[in-house]
This record gives sequence, structure tokens and C-alpha cells, in this order.
Amino acid sequence: MQFISAIQQQKNRPSIDANVPFGEQDTLPQISKNLEALCSDALQETLSLFDEKSYQKAIKKLNLAQVIDIYALGANLYFARDFQLNLMRIHKNVIVHDNLVAMELNAFSSDRTHVALVISYSGESKTLIDYCQILRKRGTFIICITSMGSNSISDLSHLSLDIVSREKVFSKIGLFSSKYSILMVLDLLYSGIYRENYEENQRLTNMESSFLQTGPGKSRPL
Repeated sequence: MQFISAIQQQKNRPSIDANVPFGEQDTLPQISKNLEALCSDALQETLSLFDEKSYQKAIKKLNLAQVIDIYALGANLYFARDFQLNLMRIHKNVIVHDNLVAMELNAFSSDRTHVALVISYSGESKTLIDYCQILRKRGTFIICITSMGSNSISDLSHLSLDIVSREKVFSKIGLFSSKYSILMVLDLLYSGIYRENYEENQRLTNMESSFLQTGPGKSRPL
């Protein structure tokens, strides 16, 4: 199934290069159209890789976890932080470290009450592989968000959620397709967790919104 999906991605791949989606002579309107096409295609391909059973299991594990630990490096940390803030709005205990020593200590202190979410485009980051090996020994359930197919991190994980794999690790000029794909996966997970206890989560987010509008430093409406 992974092989067929990969072939399908190749057939459907647009002429726009995800690694260098614009040239020196392109105008801003041309660049905007290229980026719009990349975003749209990345989202569609991410949804084509969607496996309902895997997502349902991931959502259930994350929702029931006492602690959700997110392990990510580089730009993926920003996506992890956004996901963390969303989950904190519905009172989930989410830990994200941007310090490697803190990440390692966090992995060593993990246990079966934790669920680890590992974000890695290549799935071959030596640092994250080391953390996954620690987490396996600690009995922590590992969910990874990584490129489709087998890699070191997906092999160590209990559950993998696939993202599009158009970009080359070293020769791209920025995150384009992979960024949209990762954000889509994280948004799907958040939406699924939110839905698990919809009325209570809606009460929490409404309460937060109300406080932000009328809380300390804000002028209260008459």
C-alpha cells in the first residue's frame, strides 16, 4: 500500500519544485500562485495518506495520557509549540522542550502514563532516535509524525502518521510542503481530541475567550 501510494504521489506531483518553488525572475503574484498550489497539493496528499484507524488510536492515546511529551527539533519545534498551546486551552498537560538536555531528561523520566509525540520529516535524526530508544525502555507509547515509509523513528514508534515527502532534506530553500502537511496532521489530532469531550472543551475555550476579553488589563464592557 505504501509503494502504491508513493507511485501515485509521483504521478500526481505538480511541475512546481517543492524544494525551490520559485525562481529569481518570478514576480510576487507568480510566487503566491506557486505557494498556493504547493499548499493545496500538500494538504490533499496528506489527506490521501489518512488512515482512520491510526488517527483514532492516536487520538485516544493522547486524550487519555496524563502527560503528552512532544519531541521535535528545528522548525518543527514551532509547530509543536502551536499544538501545545491548543491542547493547553482544553487543560491537557503538554511538555515541549527546546533544550536537548531537558529533552533527554524528560525521556528518562517518562513512563506508561506519558504518551510521546515525535515529529521528524526524515525519521533519521540521531538525537530523536536516541530519545525514542529511551522512551521504548521506559514503556512510553510513541506516536511519530514522519515521511511515508519505513525509517528509524517509525520503526521505533508504536504508531506512525504519514506526511508528504516531496522535499529533499538538505537542498530545499525552506519548509513548504512538509510544513503544511505537519500542520494538517497536528490540526487533525487536536480536532479529534477536542471532539472526544466536545461540550466540556467548548466550555473551557469559551471561558478562556471570555477571560481574555475582560481579564486583567482589559476594559470590561458595560
